[in-house]
Amino acid sequence: MQKHDNFPVDQLPPVIRKTIYEVHQITQAPIPLIGASVLGAISLVCQSQIDVIRPGNIRGPVSLFLLTLAGSGERKTTVDNLLMEPLRRFEEQLNEDYLEKYSDYLIELNAVKTEIKALNTEGRCE
Repeated sequence: MQKHDNFPVDQLPPVIRKTIYEVHQITQAPIPLIGASVLGAISLVCQSQIDVIRPGNIRGPVSLFLLTLAGSGERKTTVDNLLMEPLRRFEEQLNEDYLEKYSDYLIELNAVKTEIKALNTEGRCE
C-alpha cells in the first residue's frame, strides 16, 4: 500500500482496515484523514449503544471528538459524505417512520376526542 504517515491502519480490525483502503481507492484522500473519519462514523453509530466507565466510576458514551486539519482540496468533505451517507439514509428512514406513526397517532387522538365529546354531549341530554 502507501505510506500511512504513522496512522496505525494495520492495527485496526480487518473490516475497518478494508473500509479505509476502499475509501482511499475511491477518493485518493490521505489514509489518516480517512481513518479519522471512519473512527468518527463508528463512534457516532455506537454512542447510543455503548457506555464506557472511566476512573471514579464515571459512565459516559463512547463519543469521539475529532478535529481534522487538512488543506483545501484534500477531500475532507468527499470522505465524510461517502462515509456518512448510509447513516443519513438510516436517519431519513427513521424520520419517515416517525412521521407515519405520528400521523396515525393524530388520527387516533382525533377519534378519541370526538368520542369523548359525543359522550359528554350524550350525558347532558339525559
